[in-house]
Amino acid sequence: MLKERLGKAALGGMVVAFVGVAWMMLDAHAVQDWRAILVGIAAGAAWALTTVVARRTTSIPPLKMQGLLAAGTLPILAFGSAVFERGQVEAVRHVGPLVWAALLWAGIVSSVMATTLLFWLVQRREAGRVTPYLLATPVVTILIGWAFMGDVLTPQILTGAAIAMGGVAVVALAERGLRAGAAKA
Repeated sequence: MLKERLGKAALGGMVVAFVGVAWMMLDAHAVQDWRAILVGIAAGAAWALTTVVARRTTSIPPLKMQGLLAAGTLPILAFGSAVFERGQVEAVRHVGPLVWAALLWAGIVSSVMATTLLFWLVQRREAGRVTPYLLATPVVTILIGWAFMGDVLTPQILTGAAIAMGGVAVVALAERGLRAGAAKA
């Protein structure tokens, strides 16, 4: 959609990372969470579309773009909560400090700061050079699930994570090679 071209090494790295993520998702423990996997795929598609929009709207500052995105999604999320959830007010009253800390982290660091940084990078560099680093997200998510939620790490999940990170490394090295070549020219 952006008519950007990736080098063969970067494209190969993305394929390797994708294969690693797919291998992790095909683990018997992971397949049990197929609904979450579908949500992750839908979120990835939404991110791809958002990246295209961010790349094409360089006149809007990244933090303002993040605010507009939040303002647009709030009514949808509030409606979904009202329709599909019950007892929200009571749940908020009984939330512990760990949940509030996680909410603040997710809201400020993981959402506002990270998304603003991503928009800023995409507006200044080719999307194909920035977004492959997001392929590390499933690996980080799996590690957080293992460390804090008691998720099971199997050899297949660990192998897939290693393959995915190897693919991300190939993309990073390809990008570094492009920068070095551009500096010499």
